[in-house]
Amino acid sequence: MISEQLVDLSRLQFAATALYHFLFVPLTLGMVWLLVI
Repeated sequence: MISEQLVDLSRLQFAATALYHFLFVPLTLGMVWLLVI
């Protein structure tokens, strides 16, 4: 049986990764366009 704490930590890690990806990718793509111009 997987402990509830482990599930919570996994969810927290997933949330952090998703949030990082959600913020970092558009920021990076935006910076690329600024560097191109």
